[in-house]
Amino acid sequence: MTPAELSQLQPPSFWRRVCCSLYEQLVLLGVIAITFLVPNLALGMLFGISLPSWLTFFYLYAVLGIYFVWYWCKSGQTLASETHQSSRL
Repeated sequence: MTPAELSQLQPPSFWRRVCCSLYEQLVLLGVIAITFLVPNLALGMLFGISLPSWLTFFYLYAVLGIYFVWYWCKSGQTLASETHQSSRL
């Protein structure tokens, strides 16, 4: 779609935005589960260690930052935004 065609579309309703936000949170839960929880659980169960809280904090934000930057650089929007955009067409 061209920018002119996109500008003619109606803006999404409040509930559509809420649903897209919930979908984005569901995707982020999966990203966190795979990249954050699984390695930390493995470290805890196999070696009995846990990361310091400050390192866990930065690791979590780094994982989420990499997710958003990668999607924005790849396609200009996240997976939930792509789904929202395709549902409007």
